[in-house]
Amino acid sequence: MTKLELTEYLEANLSAHTIFIENAFAYQEAKNKRRPNKKRWTEEKMMRATNKMWLDFVGNVFEKLKLEVRKDTSVSSWEDFIAKYEMLDSLDEAIISIEFE
Repeated sequence: MTKLELTEYLEANLSAHTIFIENAFAYQEAKNKRRPNKKRWTEEKMMRATNKMWLDFVGNVFEKLKLEVRKDTSVSSWEDFIAKYEMLDSLDEAIISIEFE
């Protein structure tokens, strides 16, 4: 499984994906309000930063899973591993408890 395939898989199967995006965007908005008026970001730029936060999160998950799944790069083996260890539930719980600072 590639990082892009994992990203698409998590976006389709994680119920907390929306929560992550909402909380990350709220964090970006709060951060933006602290910037001087002339340096404030547009909503589009804040959304790009939010998406980057999501991709960084998925990248971390990918790197950890890659170590566990090891040599088998097939999508089905990754999905089997994720299901076997109930990773979606764990990730949902982790996302809900994330506090952006």
